[in-house]
Amino acid sequence: MRIMDSLEQLYDVHAQALYGFLLNVSRSPEDTRDVLQTVFLRIAERLDFLDSMRHPRAYLLRMAHRAWINLERRNCSRK
Repeated sequence: MRIMDSLEQLYDVHAQALYGFLLNVSRSPEDTRDVLQTVFLRIAERLDFLDSMRHPRAYLLRMAHRAWINLERRNCSRK
């Protein structure tokens, strides 16, 4: 399987759950979309990493949570 196909499959399988999780945490559809995009861009930058993911959903949820925290920190420092 090509790596880009793997990324697309990862997105198809997990994006909806990540979106729900992030929307529940952030309460902002805009922030949720930004964080979701950030997560998948980071993965796309390191496509070789896809093969070593043992528990993709757990890893993606952890990545999403950390990306949301980083976004909140940036937003708080701008106020």
